[in-house]
Amino acid sequence: MRNEELRFSGNNRKRDLRRLKRAYDEVAASAEVMANGQTVQGPAHRVVLIEAERGLGRTRLATELYRHLSTICDPDEYWPDT
Repeated sequence: MRNEELRFSGNNRKRDLRRLKRAYDEVAASAEVMANGQTVQGPAHRVVLIEAERGLGRTRLATELYRHLSTICDPDEYWPDT
């Protein structure tokens, strides 16, 4: 079974994925404002660390975020599908 066919489950991980997506959306919005020569009011840059004990789904969380970025966001193919 391919990874994208697996269900992404667990309320905690779904919440974490929503938070990561929201952080990306905020930074992307700031980048768009800066590209138009305006001053950014919110966060312009972020560093995110996915930290958890072994076996709690860090890799899967990062994979799901990458899937979202490469298929939904994909500004000018910055996030390649492969």
